[in-house]
Amino acid sequence: MSYQNSNRGQGGSANRPNRATLSPIVPENNAYQSQNPGRSSGEGYAQGTRSQKQTGGSRRHLTPEQRKKKKQALQRARIGQILFFPLMIFFMELVFHWSVRGSLSFIAFCLILLYSFAVGWVLMYVPLSLIRNEKARNITGYVLISLFSLPFLVEFFVAKAFKVLYDLKTVVKGAGGVATGFLSDTLKLIFSFSGLSRIFLLLVLPILIYTFFVKKWMKRTKHNWKKTVFIGVSGLACFFVALIGIGVNSRLSNLHNKNYSFENAVDQFGLLTGLRLEVVHLNDKSSFTAETGIDPLAIGEESTAGTSVVPSIIPGGTGSSAQNGAQTGSTENSGGEGEESSALDQTAALENIIGIGNLITGYSRMDIDFDQLAKEA
Repeated sequence: MSYQNSNRGQGGSANRPNRATLSPIVPENNAYQSQNPGRSSGEGYAQGTRSQKQTGGSRRHLTPEQRKKKKQALQRARIGQILFFPLMIFFMELVFHWSVRGSLSFIAFCLILLYSFAVGWVLMYVPLSLIRNEKARNITGYVLISLFSLPFLVEFFVAKAFKVLYDLKTVVKGAGGVATGFLSDTLKLIFSFSGLSRIFLLLVLPILIYTFFVKKWMKRTKHNWKKTVFIGVSGLACFFVALIGIGVNSRLSNLHNKNYSFENAVDQFGLLTGLRLEVVHLNDKSSFTAETGIDPLAIGEESTAGTSVVPSIIPGGTGSSAQNGAQTGSTENSGGEGEESSALDQTAALENIIGIGNLITGYSRMDIDFDQLAKEA
């Protein structure tokens, strides 16, 4: 170590260093040793090496090829996490549709695709992007995937068991009966090959992809408010484009609004959109019940007096057997022409009532003999 002589030039002691004024000269390039005088330079080098290993090394140590690969991997992660949720919803819709219906028109394919992007971006990707805590985000992702797969699984098993799609209210009301009276048959259906394969495709597979890929992708990419807002607006744009496409088609517009039917809505717009429309049209069913005094879900059931509700919804019928018999007698006395006209009117009325929201429970529209019902009435 070199020293300075502060008393240089003072008489005979010019060549003799004064120990009281000796001061060490610290090398300018040893910044770590100046900040940590209790540690040696070797310890500082070892600590710096460990910190570089923990942070993945400095960017200046990467070769151009490594930087290119890292940038490409980050880009794939961004695109993957953006597309995963809408494509997951679209995949569920396709699996359900082909499992229950077997075919899909081109218009229905496009509408279901637009609605899938709307749901996947607005209701899944945007909420997860707003959660900054990693653990909370992962738990929320699992919950969302399970919630969106549940309607597909329930409706699939309902369709397999009863050969018809039931609306939301009917499924909720019949859940207790299935749990008590048809538990063994339900378990057989669930644990069959068809049931287990649909559970894997609609629930297990999305969870596996989210666990091994999407979680890591979302962890690697930084949060960007502008990107999140852009994705949310894009999802809303997909929703409105689908509505515009429905509006310019009179048949689809009537099915979407006036002549709504749950089964037909699922065929044309997808299951999730069918459930959304079911909630929207619940008010229409309540208004129908308030105006007529008839619960549409009770059609075909036996009343407390032992009479069927079906005759009471036909013009001229009251629901009692005596009055129905009187009506039948008056119809017979009116001649063949009047009888035929009355039967046609009754059949048309019954078809219109059944067509409102698929109101009959337990039977498919295709399984009903309207002529026979009109004659019995």
